[in-house]
Amino acid sequence: MLFIQAEDSGYYPAEIWQDAVNSHGVGVLIEDGMAVSIDETEQADMTMFAEVWLKNIWEQQGLGEAL
Repeated sequence: MLFIQAEDSGYYPAEIWQDAVNSHGVGVLIEDGMAVSIDETEQADMTMFAEVWLKNIWEQQGLGEAL
């Protein structure tokens, strides 16, 4: 998954590759380092997936215990 940093300093998913199922999704088209178009539906789907994925990593690696 590729994340971009927006002007609001937040990080947002822009592209996802899932080689196991031969899938590639583009939520934010980037040219010359700038976002030129946004597929709002695709980007929203990637955001939901990223939230679950990062939560699972956090829990599986015991990162919450380090705080």
